[in-house]
Amino acid sequence: MAFFANPSKFFPGGRGFGSWNPLSSTTRPQEIMKNSPISTWRMAIFSALAIATTSQFPLGPIRRIPFYRRGVCEIELGDFPAALQDLERVVGKDPRYDFQRAAGLLAHAYANTGQAEKAEALFQDVTRTSTLSETYYNYALLLASQQRFGEAREWAKRILAKKPTMPGYLKRRERPWFRKANGLLKKLPAQS
Repeated sequence: MAFFANPSKFFPGGRGFGSWNPLSSTTRPQEIMKNSPISTWRMAIFSALAIATTSQFPLGPIRRIPFYRRGVCEIELGDFPAALQDLERVVGKDPRYDFQRAAGLLAHAYANTGQAEKAEALFQDVTRTSTLSETYYNYALLLASQQRFGEAREWAKRILAKKPTMPGYLKRRERPWFRKANGLLKKLPAQS
């Protein structure tokens, strides 16, 4: 009960919940969002998380979680060279980390930094055992960027082929990937 009676004792700043930020004591989302449209809120959160992980976890012995999470944030922000460094560190230590999502994201980062050969080799290796829709979609994007539309269409259809056999809760979780795969199929030129 003491927590609810006086929350300022438990949060720095003395003003209760509104002033507390779990990312750092100096960076607040309100300061990041100053004069920014709502659409950039997600990017602001990812950049705050990337900054927080950088400052809280110095380079030392390899700890996979902070580097992996920072790599994911950097990919969401579109900072692929920085994500490449973090994800290489994680995949170098454990190639199957997070059900091979880390390796799939590393291949996506390779593809977006102009290293298509490395990306394709890693995508082929990962997709032998992984069935993550995100990895399939990113591989389809790589193939489409290389003008290999038939193969890109095949990988996008693999995402959609999983839908009829999924239980409802998984369909809801995978819905963004189904939408992205449908959108990619619509953008790809028709087969001749």
